[in-house]
Amino acid sequence: MEIKERLKRKRKSEMELKLLASIMTEHVTDRKDGADIVREASSEERLILKRIAYGALLTLNDSEYLAGPKETECAVILAAESVANQFLPELNTYDTVYLPLESIIRQWERVISE
Repeated sequence: MEIKERLKRKRKSEMELKLLASIMTEHVTDRKDGADIVREASSEERLILKRIAYGALLTLNDSEYLAGPKETECAVILAAESVANQFLPELNTYDTVYLPLESIIRQWERVISE
């Protein structure tokens, strides 16, 4: 088996996941008259987005099955973006949810599984 096939996402603690979710929800992108405006998230937006982001990160952290395939990672990110769009339709959820989650997952340390 090649090393690439044996790489798994390094597990993170719940505290680490909550911190990552908090960091990525500090700012949101509003849709305003065809232009996107980045601003600080309100406390309500922050709470909703943190829960959505945490759920996505927890899903990827806890499941061996979801540890690798790009298609699965993308599906989890798309689901999180879709849920965010249902709760916060005035936001550009691609910039607010999809891109930050994608960045976190891309930077997530991987280790060789036994």
